[in-house]
Amino acid sequence: MRTRWLAAVAMALTAIAMSFVPSSAPLVADTAPRAGEVPAALHLALDHSAPEADETVSSVDRVSLWFTQSPQIAGTSIRVVPEGGEPLDLGKAKMSAEDDKLIELAIPDGLVAGAYTIYWRAMAQDGHTVRGDFGFRVRAGR
Repeated sequence: MRTRWLAAVAMALTAIAMSFVPSSAPLVADTAPRAGEVPAALHLALDHSAPEADETVSSVDRVSLWFTQSPQIAGTSIRVVPEGGEPLDLGKAKMSAEDDKLIELAIPDGLVAGAYTIYWRAMAQDGHTVRGDFGFRVRAGR
């Protein structure tokens, strides 16, 4: 909680400080990490997925999420929700035996035609949690 408060204060102070920068001055990002900060490249994030966001596919037998680092499986989940419906009961997501950055959720009976949203949550090894969602479609006539 305190970390979020400090982050909010830092953002507010940055916004105030930026209002004093002349508009003709070029804005240059300071990417050097400060004491206690973790460089952004070291944060857990979703790298890519199958199906991909906004993709239309003919069938789906699993949802695969590749992360930028290995998440803790105990804090990681994937939910598949049909448009206007409830989450499908598909069990728990599993880490791939071959790639510890790949989390998969099997869909044994496939999906019927329609729009779906994937809601995912992943916990980094340091305990930070990230989450997101994206949609895709299954076309009729597999």
